[in-house]
Amino acid sequence: MGLVGAVGTGILFSAPEMMVESGPASILSWVLGGIFYLIISLTYMEMGTLYPEAGGPARYAYYTHGPLTNLLNAWASMVWYLFIPPIEAIAVAYGINYFTQNLIMPKSDIPTLLGAAVAAALILLMVPFNYFGVKVFGVSTTGIGIVKLILYLIIPVGLMIAVFLPQNISSLPGGFMPYGAAAMFTAIPLAMFAFGGTRVIPDYAEEMRNPQRDLPLAVLFVVIGQTLIYVLFAVAYVVSVNWSVFGVKPGDWTDLKPIASATIQSYSWLVSTG
Repeated sequence: MGLVGAVGTGILFSAPEMMVESGPASILSWVLGGIFYLIISLTYMEMGTLYPEAGGPARYAYYTHGPLTNLLNAWASMVWYLFIPPIEAIAVAYGINYFTQNLIMPKSDIPTLLGAAVAAALILLMVPFNYFGVKVFGVSTTGIGIVKLILYLIIPVGLMIAVFLPQNISSLPGGFMPYGAAAMFTAIPLAMFAFGGTRVIPDYAEEMRNPQRDLPLAVLFVVIGQTLIYVLFAVAYVVSVNWSVFGVKPGDWTDLKPIASATIQSYSWLVSTG
C-alpha cells in the first residue's frame, strides 16, 4: 500500500526539473532525499509499534509533547490531507487533457469547468476505497498500483534502451556537479514532494495482525523502494540526453528547461494511472 501509493505524479514533475537545476548531481539529490525521509520515517516506526491505532500519526505528538504540540501537528496533517487529494486529482485532469484538450485552459493552465468537475468526481471516487477499511483499500491499491508501477517503470527503462550515454554523468564540462553543491541541495525539496507513503502505514496500524513486526519492515521497504525507483528515473533522464538532437551545448543543463517542460507534458498521460 505504501509503495504503490507513494510512487506517482511527483516523479514525472520533479525529476526533469531537478536535472535542469543541478545536472547529474540530481541523482545524489534523490539519494540524500531518501536518507532524510528515512530519518523522518524512523518516528513512524517507533510510534507505530508503541501505539498501533487507527490514524495514529495524528496523535503521536500528543503522547510525546502534549496537547498544544499535537494541535499544531493535527492542523498540519489536516492541511496535508486536504490539499494532496485535490493536487493529485488536478494532475490526473492534466494527464487526461493530453488527449481531450478541453480540461485545462491552454494559456493560463487553469482547469476549465469540465476539468474541475472531473477532478471533483475523482476525489469522490476515493471515498469508498477508504471507507470500507484496510482490506478493500489494500487489495484495490495493490492491484491498481502494480499496474501503475509497471507503466511508470516503462519510462526510465524505455529511455535507456533508446538512448544510453553514460558519459553524461561525469565526462561533460562541469562534471558530475556542474553547478556546485548548492544547486544539488537546492534540488532536494523538489525530490521531497515525490517521497511519501510511510505515513499511510501507521494510519492502518490498528488493523495489522502484528504491527510490532510488520510496521517497521513496511516503512523501511517503502522508503528504500521509492528511493531506488527515483534514482533509476534520475539516472535515466541524465544518460538519455542526446545533446546534438536537442541542439544544446553538452553540459548546459539549464538550457534543457524547455525540453524538460515538454517532456513533462508528453508523459503527463501516465499521471492518469496515479
